[in-house]
Order: sequence, then C-alpha cells, then structure tokens
Amino acid sequence: MKWIKLSDRMPDEKIDGERLLVYRVNNDGQESTEMTVAPTYALKYADKEETFWMSLPNKPITENE
Repeated sequence: MKWIKLSDRMPDEKIDGERLLVYRVNNDGQESTEMTVAPTYALKYADKEETFWMSLPNKPITENE
C-alpha cells in the first residue's frame, strides 16, 4: 500500500472504505496522534498539505469464517 497526500486526492468512502489509516504532521506534544484510524468523512477537515492516508487492509480470515 502507498500513502496518498490529501492534497493529491481526497478519499471516497465508496471506493476507499468507511475508515482509513491516517498520518498527519502534528504540533509539538501531539506525537501520540500522528497515525490513527479515522472515518473517511473526517478528512474533509484535515490540513491537505500535512495529511496522508491509505485504505485499511482487509481483515484476516479466521478458521471460524
């Protein structure tokens, strides 16, 4: 998978999923929130130059499925 800069392409919930892995450049003291799983719609409020995202991988298949 490859990181996509928000200024290059906004995610689409139908194509990229309802939740994404998000990396954003933070201010001092916010290092613990640099990378997170976030709802796709929330990225419309993010800084387009300092935010990157990628779709989440599919969940693993377990023996019970």
